[in-house]
Amino acid sequence: MQHKIHPTAVISSGARISDSAEVGPYCVIYEGVILGDHTKIAEYCSLGGGPLQGKEPLSIGPNSVIRSHSVIYAGSCFEDRLETGHHVMIREKTTVGKNLRVGNFSDIEGHCEIGDYCRFHGYTHVGKGSKIGNFVWLFSLTTATNDPLPPSLSPLPVTIEDGCVVCVGVTLMPGTTLQLGCFISAGSTASGTIPPGAVVSGPNSEIVNHVCNLISPQSGLRHPWMRHYASAYPAEAHPAIAELLKRVSENRFSLKVSNE
Repeated sequence: MQHKIHPTAVISSGARISDSAEVGPYCVIYEGVILGDHTKIAEYCSLGGGPLQGKEPLSIGPNSVIRSHSVIYAGSCFEDRLETGHHVMIREKTTVGKNLRVGNFSDIEGHCEIGDYCRFHGYTHVGKGSKIGNFVWLFSLTTATNDPLPPSLSPLPVTIEDGCVVCVGVTLMPGTTLQLGCFISAGSTASGTIPPGAVVSGPNSEIVNHVCNLISPQSGLRHPWMRHYASAYPAEAHPAIAELLKRVSENRFSLKVSNE
């Protein structure tokens, strides 16, 4: 099978591109880039540049989709089925598991660890050094900060454990740890260590409930999201989702909330 590479694309002779990969118009692919089978790179993307250009590889796994105007630096590794929106920026030393989806105009600021099946919506900012587990949801305008006294050289990155949901417009302050299955309500600010399954609301990290008690009066849907959204993931992920639901539900009666 011949490469499907647009004639305007500029590709280093030191790049390794699968025969089944596609590269669109006006892309630049630098030395050390590895593109897996059936990966599709849309127009005006830049892959493998940045401070580690030519020094460390950029590996993008099979069946990935990189949409237009995305920039991914050298020195990062992505497993299969990475999907970016338009105008996404991912810096060096980022290690990612399976099937990350990153929405339009989002940035991941490098030296980050991200697990499997995470979903980051548009305009999210993931600060340098963030550690993010599996099945994490970051909705639009989430900001994961890392500097307690900006500008400084004493970073305190954010940690987000498996199954957490961070809703629209949330700020995660430097050094915040969201433990298993947390739910951070829209417009809130989270800081410190948020215990497993906690629902946080407001500017002062107030814990108002356990995620298992959340229910929509309109639809009747209940949280955690694993109860009603597992079908949106590939079948291979369903056993892990079932186990995650079990773990998140275990402490539902022991969590202390702020108004108690």
